[in-house]
Amino acid sequence: MSTGRLEKLLYDLAIDRGTKERFRSDPAALLARLHLTGMERDMVLRFDVRGLADRGINVMLLMGYWMELEGSRDLRGYVARMNQPALCREASHG
Repeated sequence: MSTGRLEKLLYDLAIDRGTKERFRSDPAALLARLHLTGMERDMVLRFDVRGLADRGINVMLLMGYWMELEGSRDLRGYVARMNQPALCREASHG
């Protein structure tokens, strides 16, 4: 897991207008440049905040990313998603 790269990405997505715009217009291209694993890219693209949190990503960064980019800008939706199982699972986990 590329925790440092993911946390930097989430920080940038929460505060940097250019990064947000690149993510909105072509998220796959933005993520391809970051040397993330396929699983990590999938978690970011699917807004799998529970899966990212389970892998040690800071929950405040996840909340900022959710609120800025998920679409609903709904804190209740973030909390509900955090209370569900991870969307993305590694093959070894099931």
